[in-house]
Formats: sequence, structure tokens, C-alpha cells
Amino acid sequence: MTSEYSKEEITQYYDRISIPEALRIYDVSELSPKAALSYLKELQKHHLVSVPFENISLHYSPSRTVILHPDQLFRKIVHGGRGGYCMELNAVFGVLLRSLKYNLYPTGARVHDGREFGGWDHMLNLVSIGDSRYVVDVGFGSNYVPTAPLRLIHDAAGVPNVAPASVRLVYKNIDRSLNPYQKIWVFQHRISDNSEFKDMYSFTDTEFRSRDFEIMNFWTSKSPSVIFTQRLICNKMILGQGEKDKEIVGTMTLMGELKRRIGAKSEVLKEFKTEKERIAALSEEFGITLSEIEKEAIRGTACEIR
Repeated sequence: MTSEYSKEEITQYYDRISIPEALRIYDVSELSPKAALSYLKELQKHHLVSVPFENISLHYSPSRTVILHPDQLFRKIVHGGRGGYCMELNAVFGVLLRSLKYNLYPTGARVHDGREFGGWDHMLNLVSIGDSRYVVDVGFGSNYVPTAPLRLIHDAAGVPNVAPASVRLVYKNIDRSLNPYQKIWVFQHRISDNSEFKDMYSFTDTEFRSRDFEIMNFWTSKSPSVIFTQRLICNKMILGQGEKDKEIVGTMTLMGELKRRIGAKSEVLKEFKTEKERIAALSEEFGITLSEIEKEAIRGTACEIR
């Protein structure tokens, strides 16, 4: 994952995530650390509200295969108007950042399922700006995704996320670890100031290579015990409509039904009775148009609406 985009490809990426012409920067190396961080925040925000987290390739596809080659990801996400899951989204976003001369590398994470941490099945990027490092993740695909770069420090207080939620990083020994002295980074989320922080995923600062993600991707896209092979998921963040300082205010999620969450309020917008209804929602709410071959591919599978 060392390739970079040309200026033309960066422009196409900016078009995909709706970066205004006046705000387009093609080399951040001359920016101050403060300005580089500010621009990274804008890029992350625009990506989250423009590119959906989705696993459509595992259901509306004859091959049911996720390909991590950078060229394929660029064609799919930037040219094709699609999204992907963590190893696709954070990979393509990582190439964009590297092309803009940010200093970063990818690493793996173990997602917490509510009971315990699983195996290596998530990807994120660690970006260095000035003397600090930041977790940058555009591929967690839930109400819990960090919506801005998180400085890699042990933070007991937390920082605001999608209101009224907050997030933080802690450095600790994780549950069921056989080595009581080993500590690891943990990303945590809480739904409001009155609730407790819960573990979302754990990670180290070790660089992962392409082959590592190929192994992770094979398991995540093929195992019948993984949610991605059993359920269709599509999720995108919602941007507020204020005149100034627009921030992410909620999520639109398609998983069994179409649900919109703004702040702490969740609303079911549509319950699907047919494949036609779900396909229409993918187009209308997420901008994803399926070919006739893709529509036919879900027939006879566990995810088909009958």
C-alpha cells in the first residue's frame, strides 16, 4: 500500500467527497501542524458523509469477493460511487493522505463484540503530524465511528463525537489477556455524558503490511461466522444543515430496515418487503445503483428478501 495518486486522481477523489474547489490542497507538507490537522479533519468529515460503509460486494455480486488492490478500490469507490468496509475505505483514504504528503501507516485492530475482543479484523490508519500521532478511521461503519482524528494519548476525559456521544483512547491491559503486564490501545465510546465508556476495538502501533490485510480480508469476507457474510449493511454519516461549521449530526443505516439516527433520536424510515424496495433505498439514500447482474446475484442467498 505504497502507491500514490496523481493530481488528476486527487481531483477526482475530491469530487467524490465534495471538497469545495476553494478548499482543495494538493500538498500539505508546507502547512503548519495545526493547519495540516485542521485539513485532515475536513477530509475525514467529507469522506464519512460521502462514502458509505457497505458490504454489497458480498451479496449483490456473482463473485462475492472483496479485492484490496489500490487500483480496484479507486475504480470502485471514486469512479463507481460505491463504498466498502474497513479494509477498503481506510486503504483508499490512506492512499489519498499519502498522496497529499501526510505521514502515516496502517495497522490492525480487534473489534469488541460486546463480550470480548475478537481476532484481527479491522483496519485503521495512524497519522503523524508534528510531534503527535492520530488515529484516523473512516471505516468502522456504525454510530460509533470516530468522526475526527484522535490524538494517540491516554485520555480519561474523552472528546466529543456525534452529540451527545463522546470517544476516547485508553492504554490498558485488555480482558482475558494471559499477560497481565501487556498494555494495548483501546478505542472507547459512550452514548452520553451519563453513560459509561465501552470498548469498541483494540490495536497496537505496529505497522501492518498488505499481506496482513489480505489474510484479514479473506476471513472477514468468507467466514460464515462473520456478520458481513450473513447480513447486508450500508451506513453513511449525516451532515448538519447549519450555515456555518457544519458538523456530523447522525447516521443513515440500512440493515434489515432503513433507520435514521440524529443525536440520541432514532427513527425507522422504511421496512423492506421486497428486493425492489431495498434496491431503491440503496439508490435514493446512498447513491448506489446496481446493475441487473448484481441485482440477480442475491437470489437464493440468506440475505435475499423473499
